[in-house]
Amino acid sequence: MSEFSPTPPSADPLNAPKNVGLPEAISRAFRRNSQFTGRASRSEYWWFMLVFFVASAVTWGLAALALLAPALALTSRRIQDTGRSAQLYFRLIKGFVGLAVVGVVVIIGHVIFQFIKYGDEGSPEELSANSSSGFFNAWDLGLVACLAFGIYWLILTSKPSTSGANEFGPGLQ
Repeated sequence: MSEFSPTPPSADPLNAPKNVGLPEAISRAFRRNSQFTGRASRSEYWWFMLVFFVASAVTWGLAALALLAPALALTSRRIQDTGRSAQLYFRLIKGFVGLAVVGVVVIIGHVIFQFIKYGDEGSPEELSANSSSGFFNAWDLGLVACLAFGIYWLILTSKPSTSGANEFGPGLQ
């Protein structure tokens, strides 16, 4: 190889998963924030997710926006570390977002229908009593979808790494 040829992905030390502590996990996540290929160890993933969730809770979700790209890329690499394609994860996200949009449209439509039907007449208690069934059903569907997605995400990202190299990169260092 000449000195100007790019480093193959398998030789890149950032591409290989390894057990890391908190500072290195954050560093690796930000250095590879747009890299959806390769692998990430469980320790690298869960240390970053700890920071992601704590920062999001403290900042009322504002940190989630700033950390979204590294989190998605790291989740993609973590899933690939288990020997599965990350395309499944992104298809699930697409379906989940679609379900959320449908749920919001159903709820807004129901509220508009209730307003047209009852207008300004009637107390808020009557309106809430009359509108609870449609809202409750849409809310239940969204809640069940969120729980199912969360459980699947936990199972998928908690699985052990495949031993040795797999189709997505070299094994644990």
